[in-house]
Amino acid sequence: MKLTDIQPLLVDALASMTDEDIAHVIRQTRNHLLQQCDWTQLADSPLSPTQKADWADYRQALRDIVENNSANLAETTFPVEPGI
Repeated sequence: MKLTDIQPLLVDALASMTDEDIAHVIRQTRNHLLQQCDWTQLADSPLSPTQKADWADYRQALRDIVENNSANLAETTFPVEPGI
C-alpha cells in the first residue's frame, strides 16, 4: 500500500509538505502498524515459527521504510502484512 492510498486527501496535502513532514507522517503510520502486530513476536503467540519469521521480516521492513524510500518519500510503499 502506498502512503497516498491511505486517504485520497493526502495527495493534495503531500504536495504542500516538506520531506521532513512526510517522513513524520510515515513514521507515525509505521509506528501504528508496528504496534498492531507486536503480539506476533511474543513468546506465547499462536503463530508457527515460519509465520513468526514472516512477521519479523514485515516488521523489519516497516522499521526500514523511511531509509528505503528517502529518494521520494511521497511515493513510499508500505510492505504488505503477512497472512495469519
